[in-house]
Amino acid sequence: MNREIKFRYWSEDTKEMVYGKKAFGILNEIIQLNLIVANTMQYTGLKDKNGKEIYARDIIEKGGLRFEVLFDNGSFIIMREKRKHMDYLLGNASSAEVIGNVWENPELLKKEK
Repeated sequence: MNREIKFRYWSEDTKEMVYGKKAFGILNEIIQLNLIVANTMQYTGLKDKNGKEIYARDIIEKGGLRFEVLFDNGSFIIMREKRKHMDYLLGNASSAEVIGNVWENPELLKKEK
């Protein structure tokens, strides 16, 4: 499977999501400084049911449940409630909807009632 390699970056300074060449420049600096930064997110190569690109650390909704998209052991997975429910993103992407991400919308992952 060929997929486009893209990244985005959450800037704590400006409180904005950075895409494209600017994000690549930030990622390049991070690599050169040998740093690991949690707010750099990779594109999964998949899109949701509305055609929106899905990135790691996005929050998706499927079947009335919310999941966080993570990269774990070489695969993109979806996780709910501290690993109580995990599944591979690949089989779930086309029926899910991106509703936010952990940086801009952390409240979306608060325990559901």
